[in-house]
Amino acid sequence: MAITKRTNKTGSVWSVDIYLPDGKRFRRTVGTRKEAEAVEAKIRTAITAGEWKLKHKQEIRFREMVNRYLEYALINKARSTYIGDKYRIEANLVPYFGDMLLSAISPPIVEDYKAMAEKKISPYMCESLENILQGGKN
Repeated sequence: MAITKRTNKTGSVWSVDIYLPDGKRFRRTVGTRKEAEAVEAKIRTAITAGEWKLKHKQEIRFREMVNRYLEYALINKARSTYIGDKYRIEANLVPYFGDMLLSAISPPIVEDYKAMAEKKISPYMCESLENILQGGKN
């Protein structure tokens, strides 16, 4: 949590910058340092008392995200890209990552998958799957 002073064209203002327990960032600008300290204290008290409405992270499984992605790809990508992505994802990624929570898929797990995949599938397919996992390039 931080209280900082900023100077702009109209004078000085004080800012409260807080990261909440759910990872969200809360920022508020006020006129004086005392007001900033009061806002910070009020937020800390509300969080401690459980009065602050924190959104809990939704746990999503890999398979669910695949379904969402394929719905998006069907509408927004060329048909040939959609067909290729669907095949590669369902044949290679879903059997490995299937019911894992997205929050549980870490870089070491992806590296383990890539090492296993390099032994079983072609280099082109490995590169294509890596691009899909990175969420970008086609």
